[in-house]
Amino acid sequence: MFRQGEEPAPGCILEKLVGRGAFAEVWCARDAGGVRKALKLIALQGKQGFQEFFSILRLGSYRHSRLMTVEGSWILDEHGQPIDTGLLQGECAGDVPDHRRPVVVVLAMPLADQSLFHVLDQWNQQGIQGIPPQNLLDYLADAAKGLDYLNQSDHGDRTGDVAPSRGSV
Repeated sequence: MFRQGEEPAPGCILEKLVGRGAFAEVWCARDAGGVRKALKLIALQGKQGFQEFFSILRLGSYRHSRLMTVEGSWILDEHGQPIDTGLLQGECAGDVPDHRRPVVVVLAMPLADQSLFHVLDQWNQQGIQGIPPQNLLDYLADAAKGLDYLNQSDHGDRTGDVAPSRGSV
């Protein structure tokens, strides 16, 4: 989708690809002030891309110490130019002129130290099979606090995606 050194969001230069999924990439980037951030680049191919985008925006509006926040978002056309989000009605891009079709969403978030998979890899490199139970329980307890917060009834509809590769520590 993108390459190292490109600037998909104003002032944010891509440094290193952190992970890639079916329709999204996560990059380590540096903003104009030199602060490292995570940029999630979501390809808006079909309904899944838009669902991912709107789910993340909804989850990003919640404030909790165990949830990542969305610090900025941009919708780009096929030329990498930002599109006025006022042109997007609901979860449909049907009203956007053909020459300004949204193709990528860029979300800026804090950069986590590492994923749970990286923690597992570090233990395996030390010759230890798996994450020691107490360490793993600490990580899971932190994740449970965030999930409990999301499951409170006052947060309405939540269609989040929880996966070990997305577990940030």
